[in-house]
Order: sequence, then C-alpha cells, then structure tokens
Amino acid sequence: MASCEDIYKDLNYKCQKILLESFSEDNAGLQSKSHSFLSDLQNWIEIIDNRPEADIIKNAQLEYQYSLLAIVQGQYRQAYMALRLFMEQILAAVYFSSNEFELRLWKQGNRDIFWAEITDNEKGIFSKKFVQAFFPPLVEEQNVFLQMAKNIYRECSEFCHGNYHTQATLNKSLAFNKETFEDWHAKAECARMVILYAFSVRYFEFLGLQQKQEVVEASIMEYLGHLTSVQSFYDRER
Repeated sequence: MASCEDIYKDLNYKCQKILLESFSEDNAGLQSKSHSFLSDLQNWIEIIDNRPEADIIKNAQLEYQYSLLAIVQGQYRQAYMALRLFMEQILAAVYFSSNEFELRLWKQGNRDIFWAEITDNEKGIFSKKFVQAFFPPLVEEQNVFLQMAKNIYRECSEFCHGNYHTQATLNKSLAFNKETFEDWHAKAECARMVILYAFSVRYFEFLGLQQKQEVVEASIMEYLGHLTSVQSFYDRER
C-alpha cells in the first residue's frame, strides 16, 4: 500500500504532466494572456495604494494567481471557485470604496460581503446611480456589464455548488481537458472586462487628476476600447 507521501507525490506528478500538456495545447496563448492581467492589477494597486480598499484588491490578486495555477494544473473546479472569489473580492472593493463605514465593519468581522448588494439594480456598483455619480460617460453601458457580471458569477457558482451538469464538464480524475481549459479562460476574460469597467467607473476621474491614466491605458483599451466614452476620455487627456 502506498504511503501518504507517495500518494501526494503521484498527484503532484500528474499535475506537472497536465501543466506541460496545458501549455502545449494552448495554441492561442490563453494562459499567457490571462496571466498578464496580474501586471495590470498591480498597476491599479500602485495607483490606489493609499485608499482603504486597496488591501482587498491585493488579496484578490493572490486569488487570481491561484486560479491561474489551478487551471493549468487541471484542478478545474478549484479554478472556477477561485475565479468567482477573485471577482467577488475585486467588486466588493469597488463597492466599499464608496462607503468606508461598511468597509471598516467588514475588516472588523462585523459584516459580510453580499453579492446581491454589489449587483443591486438600484444601489450596486453597476446601477445607474452609482455610475452617474462617479463617471457619467459610462452610464449607457451599465446594464450590459451588470448582466455580464451576474452571468459569470452564476456560471462559476455552479462549480462551487457542485451542480449536476458540471460533473460532465470535469474529469473523474486528474487529466487535461482542453474544452474546460478554454471555457475557464473565456470566463476569465469576461471577468477582466467587468472588473476594468468597474475600475474605470470608480477611478477614471482619479486617474485623470493624478495623471496616471497612461499606466493603465493599454489594458483599458484592450478590453474597453470599443466604448466611445473610453475613447473620448483618452482623446481628451492627450
């Protein structure tokens, strides 16, 4: 009978094999593209590092790194779970940024993060009131990104809750699954788009005042450059 140590050595060996296969089958460079967002997040962190919600974004960045590691090692359910937590934490930071009292309660362990609050149609960060208050030019797109955020969260939650149909998506044992690998990256790309929209809504004017917009311009234009309001902002600042 194999020892406990030998069992985990074998699992580690399988993860290493999946990692190599993931990169060899990743003809579109999905892992590299998703990984590059870590640098984009770091740029945002450095810009708003003096704000009280910055610590949440730093923690979310670590969760995203774990999600990337899980997906490339074939730990697919864990990759979806970490992606959901990453998005939830990032958007919670944006939500708390407008209410330091609630943020302090959360840091003290006296309140929870509620996804329903973050995505509330009337008071959430994708509501017309919120967008209008912080960056009105993006208000026309608020409902598109609200629905996108809800869809990604729901789809990732299905893996967290072990919904029956996810069983067919996942392997019964550690093995590379190209379809699942590509699906996770598609969801991660949508999550990045939602996050950059939320960051833009909350911090665009701050970027302008601090003349920091060039630092994050590349990622914003990559994901949101199709929006007329974003194009106009950068044209105005040049």
